[in-house]
Amino acid sequence: MIFVKATLEQVDTFRSLAIETFIETWRHAYTASDLEQHIATQYTLAQFVEQLQTEQVYLFCDDNDTKATVPFGCCQLKQIGVPGEQNDDIQDYTCWKLYRFYMRANCQGKGIGGEFMRFAEVKLRELGARTVWLTVKNTNEKAQVFYTRFGFVRKPNTAVIKNIGSYPSEEFLFKKDLK
Repeated sequence: MIFVKATLEQVDTFRSLAIETFIETWRHAYTASDLEQHIATQYTLAQFVEQLQTEQVYLFCDDNDTKATVPFGCCQLKQIGVPGEQNDDIQDYTCWKLYRFYMRANCQGKGIGGEFMRFAEVKLRELGARTVWLTVKNTNEKAQVFYTRFGFVRKPNTAVIKNIGSYPSEEFLFKKDLK
């Protein structure tokens, strides 16, 4: 398996994978119209183009898929300040956010996600990260177990509330210190 740093050439592949995996994961919890509305506002082509230009985006692929045409999964890495603190100069911070760590349903439970997580951690260390943050929906127990297995710790009394359509969505904040 290989890891491909996504470029603008892969924007459609990256966006399609993100939409597909989001819908696969949450179709049981939200109405079709709420999912469509969320995708229309949070998964626009313009947003994905901007993210590819300003963040680290990786696609996880079969060894022969060097152009990342059919990736197994994706993740985004973004340098951030410390959540909840004043962050005037992000260049001085060694905190990063891991998000859109998405894996196709047919690839889950086969060790592929673990290999991808190990790659992401190596990449984060190369980028100078000392701390990694991520959020997980409170109802996504599978993801919470996965991240905990890799040393992420849920921070007490932390939750981010977002709405997906008319449904509130609570997300827990997880942190990992890289050594």
